[in-house]
Order: sequence, then C-alpha cells, then structure tokens
Amino acid sequence: PMTTEEGRETVLGWIEMGLKEVTKLALEGRGVNVKGYPGRFFLAPSIFEEVHPDMQIAKEEAFGPVANLIRASGLDEVIEWINSKTDLGHSACILTSDGRAARKFIREVNVGNVGVNLGIPQPYAFFPMGSKRESFFGIAHSRIDSFRLFMDQKTVTVRWV
Repeated sequence: PMTTEEGRETVLGWIEMGLKEVTKLALEGRGVNVKGYPGRFFLAPSIFEEVHPDMQIAKEEAFGPVANLIRASGLDEVIEWINSKTDLGHSACILTSDGRAARKFIREVNVGNVGVNLGIPQPYAFFPMGSKRESFFGIAHSRIDSFRLFMDQKTVTVRWV
C-alpha cells in the first residue's frame, strides 16, 4: 500500500510517463483492489522492460513499487551507466556467482550501499544508511556516522549461496 492517495497518484503518473517513453510493462501493478480494504491506496509491483539508460524513468526514482529492466552488454557497461547516466547514488546490487565480478562491482560503483545477491541492499541497523551524489541522505544524516561527514564510505551486504 502507498501511504497516501497523492503518493499513489504520483507513482501512477510515473508509470504513465514510462509508457509514453515507448517502454513495455512486463508486470502490471495498476488497478489493484484488496478485498476487505476499500478506499486504500494499493499498488502492486510494476516492471518496465526495454528501458534505455537515457530514458527519464531510468534516471530518476519513482518512490513506489516500480522497477526498470535495462539490458547491458556486460559488467563494464553496467558500472559505467550507474556512475554516469544517473545523478542518484543510493544503492545498487548485482546478482552473480562470480566473485571477481562481485568484487569489481563493489569497488567501482559510486553508490552508498552495495548489495551482492540481494534484491535490495538494505544494511542492518548498525551500519550507516549512506547515499552518494544527488540521493543526498548520506551518512551525514545517519547515526554516529554524522561525525565521519568528510569520509567516503560504502556499505556492502553480500549473500553467497
């Protein structure tokens, strides 16, 4: 559920903007009604396919249950896109069984939180909740790490199966 109707309408507008950019919804999350909860602000996940890094929906965040699938030719292209095609730097994750690729990704992406084999790289409460670049809410706003304001930190969360 979204917190407010205004929030839901903002995300619905975001989805409409994505559809105008000639992308395709692989998963449709609009129009959800949950039995027993009338008048609530529900949205199911929506996933866009065929997204290009230069599209508006790839450069900004929807702040709702919306994901973009962007195809790349390899890891170097992915890292280059993360570091240069968006001004945001909150988090990024990689799904891989290749330790070398994971280490390269961890070292080279310019974000505050890195996940390996995790859908969302959310660190435990005792780690700083860092962000970089235009994501703003970096370690300066996070617990004891506000004292480490001028350090360039990165939190990495990894799950190997």
